[in-house]
Amino acid sequence: MSALFIYAIKSAICLALLYFPYVLLMRRDTFYSMNRIVLLCILVLSVILPAIQLPIFDNSFISTLSGDGRAIIEVGLPQLDMNEAEKTAAAVSPEGARQELGVLFVRLLLLIYLLGMAITLVWKTVSLIRLTRFIPSGCVWTEKTDGVTIYCHLGQISPFSWMNNIVLSEEDYNENPSVLLHEKAHCHKGHSWDKLFVSLVEVFMWFNPCVWMLDHSLQEIHEYEADDAVLRHGVTSKNYQMLLIEKAISTSSYTFANGFNHSLLKKRITMMMKKKSNQWSRTKALYLLPVAVIALGAFATTKSVTTPAVISDSKVNANVLNGQNISSKNVENVAEVEGIAPALTIQDANEVEEKPTQLMPTEEATTPDADVYQDPDTAVFMVVETMPEFPGGMEALMGFMRDNLQYPPLAKEMGVQGRVMVQFVIDKTGKVSQARCIRGVPAPSAKANATEAEKARIEKMGDAALQINREALRVVEAMPDWKPGKQKGQNVNVRYTIPVTFKLQ
Repeated sequence: MSALFIYAIKSAICLALLYFPYVLLMRRDTFYSMNRIVLLCILVLSVILPAIQLPIFDNSFISTLSGDGRAIIEVGLPQLDMNEAEKTAAAVSPEGARQELGVLFVRLLLLIYLLGMAITLVWKTVSLIRLTRFIPSGCVWTEKTDGVTIYCHLGQISPFSWMNNIVLSEEDYNENPSVLLHEKAHCHKGHSWDKLFVSLVEVFMWFNPCVWMLDHSLQEIHEYEADDAVLRHGVTSKNYQMLLIEKAISTSSYTFANGFNHSLLKKRITMMMKKKSNQWSRTKALYLLPVAVIALGAFATTKSVTTPAVISDSKVNANVLNGQNISSKNVENVAEVEGIAPALTIQDANEVEEKPTQLMPTEEATTPDADVYQDPDTAVFMVVETMPEFPGGMEALMGFMRDNLQYPPLAKEMGVQGRVMVQFVIDKTGKVSQARCIRGVPAPSAKANATEAEKARIEKMGDAALQINREALRVVEAMPDWKPGKQKGQNVNVRYTIPVTFKLQ
């Protein structure tokens, strides 16, 4: 639902960008049919542009050209201890409280938006039902002519049309043929379909004043077109204008109806008397092209803003890692989204060589304790005075993971994905030892009544899950020697945990 809300905001901005140039450039032109087409194009573009995906900026497009798949591998920053990382992630902090407040605010906006949609939809639906019920009610006789059905009512009634139905009084039918010509023009030109389409967009973008302004502009164009059709049938402009003034005292109260009279009387008379616009004025409509391109570039959906390097048949994210510099400001946010407490803050990542003890942002960082081992030669520490260092630093570590991790083909084929937590120890010599998967992608189990085909498929998925776990473990075990950690001047063993997420787009 939040995606719908964001899409609605993008559509509203696109509509504003496309509509305001029309108001400045084309609103006073006498090319009514073209102006109507431009307004409808504005509506269509505002709905379509934000939904378009631009594969030019999408790495999966490059992968498709090279025959690669849709697999993504995300590597989180190394954690010193999984349990402590989980405690840190669960801890309540001012920043976390602010983010939670922000989430609640977004949800409140989404609720208001959905409520507005529901109210607008009910209002439009009730108006349409009232209109369709009123057309035949109180009718004394009907007549079908020129593809429309005329419903003649007794007494004074404001003439209007909806789809191919015209409602008017006997007096107007007998004494004012211009009224019938006007409403027939509405029917033949399909103005009701325009109003129905605009109403649907109004439900979706009820909060956007531009869509209601555009609706008013489209009503103007409908009246200008109908007036022009009447004058083309030989009715003198003076007599027709007098009829408009006479009928101006009454108007249709139905939202969807194409009424004979509106609050546009002065504008309609002005447009009848106005000199026809120069033919070159039609070229103003070309403004839609550059503005649409700008809106497309600004608001079209892209699967990826950047183009990370393609690694075999996978993409490795180094910050989630994405091959970017480790000082990227997305590190902490991504870690929170993934549910991983980062062992490095942004500042820590930049100062890791100067302040290695900041790798673990907890109180235990100043009071390192050994793990279950008590022998000084075999003790495994979680935090030490001088933390182990990968050759070239953390950025080099992510580069190593990026260059070596691959998404197992069987896992891609079976659609298996998930997160693997690999725990390892950097021993006193700097070598990676005791590497193991402490949490891997689980193998599915078959139901007791599963068919042989289902059992075979589930067994294959289990093999794929095992391959994912082995791949993460393989790359960790293949790491080159680190610079060992030190405690009180002595080399010691230090434990790390690193998360590797395998997922398919």
